Amino acid sequence: MAKNIFIKYKKEIATYTVLFLIMTLLNGAKIMNKINPFGVAFLFSMVHLGKNGFVISLLYFLSKVLFDFSFQGIIIAVNHISVSILLFLIYKCLKKPINLIATIIALFFSQVGYAYFNISSVGEILATIVCIIAGLLFFYVCIISFGAVFFRGLQSRFTIDESICFSIFIIALASGLNRVSIWGFSLTNVIVALVVLLCSKTFTKMATIYLASLLGLGIAVSSGNITTMAIFVVYGIVCTAFSDKNKVVSSLCLLITDVVFGLFFNAYAYYDYVNIIAMSVVGIVFILLPQKILDKIKGYSYSYDANLTNEFIIMGQKELLKQKISKIAELFKQMQFSYRNLSVGEIDKENACSVLCEEIISSHCKECPKHNECLENQKIKEAIHQLLMFCLEKKKVTLLDANNLITTNCISLSSMIGEVNQAVNSYYEYEKKIKNEDANKMIIAEHLAGTSELFNELGRFIADGNIVNEKKSKLLLDELTINKVVVSETLVLEGQNGVETVLIVVRNSDVLSTGIMESLRSVFRLDFINVVRKMTRLSGWSILSFIPAPRYSLSVGVSGSAKEDGAFSGDTYSLTKISETKMLFAIADGMGHGKRANEISTVALSLVENFYRAGFSSKTIISSVNKILLPIGEENFTTLDVCVVDTSNGTADFIKIGASVSVIKSQNQSVMVSSDSLPLGIVGGVSPVGQKKVLKCGDVIVLASDGVVDAFDNFEDYVGYVNNENVISTQMLADNILEEVMFREKQHKDDKTVITIKLNQFSKTN
Repeated sequence: MAKNIFIKYKKEIATYTVLFLIMTLLNGAKIMNKINPFGVAFLFSMVHLGKNGFVISLLYFLSKVLFDFSFQGIIIAVNHISVSILLFLIYKCLKKPINLIATIIALFFSQVGYAYFNISSVGEILATIVCIIAGLLFFYVCIISFGAVFFRGLQSRFTIDESICFSIFIIALASGLNRVSIWGFSLTNVIVALVVLLCSKTFTKMATIYLASLLGLGIAVSSGNITTMAIFVVYGIVCTAFSDKNKVVSSLCLLITDVVFGLFFNAYAYYDYVNIIAMSVVGIVFILLPQKILDKIKGYSYSYDANLTNEFIIMGQKELLKQKISKIAELFKQMQFSYRNLSVGEIDKENACSVLCEEIISSHCKECPKHNECLENQKIKEAIHQLLMFCLEKKKVTLLDANNLITTNCISLSSMIGEVNQAVNSYYEYEKKIKNEDANKMIIAEHLAGTSELFNELGRFIADGNIVNEKKSKLLLDELTINKVVVSETLVLEGQNGVETVLIVVRNSDVLSTGIMESLRSVFRLDFINVVRKMTRLSGWSILSFIPAPRYSLSVGVSGSAKEDGAFSGDTYSLTKISETKMLFAIADGMGHGKRANEISTVALSLVENFYRAGFSSKTIISSVNKILLPIGEENFTTLDVCVVDTSNGTADFIKIGASVSVIKSQNQSVMVSSDSLPLGIVGGVSPVGQKKVLKCGDVIVLASDGVVDAFDNFEDYVGYVNNENVISTQMLADNILEEVMFREKQHKDDKTVITIKLNQFSKTN
């Protein structure tokens, strides 16, 4: 039974045990051995912060009489707890949170007993007034510091005000620590040494030295001796200097430091082997402490050396680079597949005939008695050269085609004619082979240039990092702390268009806190969406990545038909998300119709999708795809109509390569978007000219292939029809346009595709 009760209330038991220890130290704390306002101020701050008034008052009474078990001390303690219990009961009956002003008034009246016993002289009256004022001030310190702990937890990063108040509280706590002893042996140095050792392994180096300084200052305030503060600061410096070493080295160095202060500098009033043994015990306890306990303490502290946001960015960039290289590898495979069967080449026929002429004379005529005569006769050479040229044109020659000079001088004319025809046939086979080889060399050269540009752009991507806005990062950190979110780190990354990404390291239990979004809106005046949540390597913490929420959402409709029922359509289209806020809409129209046209447009559009997902610029994308489709032996023409809509700002980027017009419909007015350019795969060096359009909520974009637009009398007729259509839904609009085209055409002239896109106001339910 007792065990079950302990398990059920173990958190409360642990909390009140810690509060009892704190009150015990605070009741022992004094300023210059006279003024003690800390314990009672802490009592009323706990009551105000919602702790059980009966339990906390009982604990206070026990801790108070430990230091002053006298009639006067008991009366003062009873006075304190009577007022605190009365305050607790009044607001318990009212079922309201305890009012701050009421708590301050109650604290003031609780000092009546103390004032009664300490106003016998002018000096004591002044001391009493100082004690009451100091108590009120320390009450404020406890409210601010412990309010942060109770509402946000131990993992919370404190604001500047809270940090100052907590520092004052630690000084007061250390002042009470100065009176802790066993059989006359002071435990101050022992406790401080253990605390500093623990902090050196769990906190940052600066935090460890800062805490050691505060503890030293508190004891100096209590004892009036500043030497102890210097000793504790040195403790902090030594422990942090060896914090990267194992625990044995840290403990040994601390022991040596204490011995040096005690034996060589006479820093202590009395120092002997007992002090050395006590400090050795501290080191042994620290060494035997399990690492998992230190890790748990580190997890409950925001003060650690790791920079989790930087680690996240570095790993994210590596992962992004890996993805980009992987996508480039896919592109190279497609590029290899696209140009493997494409070939072009040309050999100089004049030079080829000269070479063949020399070969015929040297091989066919070498046994002829007139061999030397023909070699010396330049005109015979020219006649054979002309015969070869004629054969190249006709593919074959006969005796009738021979020059008179040859017929009158050659004694083996028929044999030579056969030799000429055979040589020309061999030439054509050779030409075919060389033509293919030259074509491959040309293609490789073209694509090496394209590959160079791809990697150049990849290098620019890696080099051009986002800018860290440290001021906004700090503002967000403070705002999250004020909104009671336990946060360790914040990082604001900005690009050309303002804030792009916000990284926040928060406690796992605060991941869904509404205070995060409230803080983001307060600092940036923008709504955000969470795109990444990742657990960190430190237990209990998560990294959240936020981007500005899109201002708009999109609704899309698609409709289309092939030229012939059941046949392949030469049109292909794409609806692809290329980032969190950007959508790619594209139509590729392969030359002609049927299977071959479909293959060409599919290859082109597949390349375009992969390039855009890889994050390359439109210029690089169009140039690379065009190189692949350049005609070699056959025509690989395709038009390309691309529209990239950014929902973060409501803009649309149009790129048209031989494509028909597009329409932007705004309420009762429509605007035509057009461009004069040749399709892909006709000429090299295509340089697309993009057009950026700013959209309004409710605007509709209509992309269509030539088969749709050409069904109307002219462009103006097509734009007018779209303008007069009521947009009930984007899909209905796409169907209506296609239905109108079918009605206008008596027979299908081309493949048809329509994409309609409407810009809507973004809703959190989207």
